[in-house]
Amino acid sequence: MSAIEHSREQSRLTGLNVIRIGITVLLVGVLAWLALRFWLGDALPYLLNQNEDVFGRFWPHRAALVLHIVGGTVALFMGPFQFWSGLRRRSLTVHRWTGRLYIGGVLLSSTAGFFLAPANYLGLSFGAGLIALNFAWLLSIGMAYAAIRLREITVHRDWMIRSYVLTFSFVTFRFLFELPAVRALGTPAEVGGAAIWVSWVIPLLLTEVVIQGRALQSRRATPGRGGDVSQV
Repeated sequence: MSAIEHSREQSRLTGLNVIRIGITVLLVGVLAWLALRFWLGDALPYLLNQNEDVFGRFWPHRAALVLHIVGGTVALFMGPFQFWSGLRRRSLTVHRWTGRLYIGGVLLSSTAGFFLAPANYLGLSFGAGLIALNFAWLLSIGMAYAAIRLREITVHRDWMIRSYVLTFSFVTFRFLFELPAVRALGTPAEVGGAAIWVSWVIPLLLTEVVIQGRALQSRRATPGRGGDVSQV
């Protein structure tokens, strides 16, 4: 490759990196805005106002709801620290402690969620979706913890990604449920029952496609990892 061709290739790669960084910053900004909007508008009021008017139907289950919100808040805001590679390189201790807090938040919030599911006011489909979500949430963090105990870093990272997608599903659900176009599709029970499933099943499926696609690309780029196609 000539010097001119090399310079052009470097410029192309630099341009792609700038675009990739720009898209990443935009995506992170949108997700951060959605998370803060959800927490300030839908979670924080229950923590600041311990009265029956705010809790409504959940007043008899207020203890479980508060624990669910506290655990979910910890998981929601500790999760991003697990994906901050710069922090992990600078301070593995901070990375580990934020991870422990994240695990504790998931355990607390998902356990409380099992108690809240039967008390919901949106019907059977919503309750079943919430129970399935809590089970998947516990399973994902359990797999992430088991992987890191076995020093399987890549497997741990992938399960942490899945886990945080499930953590963020509460934000996704509230965003979908509040959209006028979505609310117009049916009764609150019908819309809520569908939205709770859509908020975590589809994002988790898309995440799995990305994770497995990246794994396939990595195998293809590694000599000797592709295997003999004739043996398939």
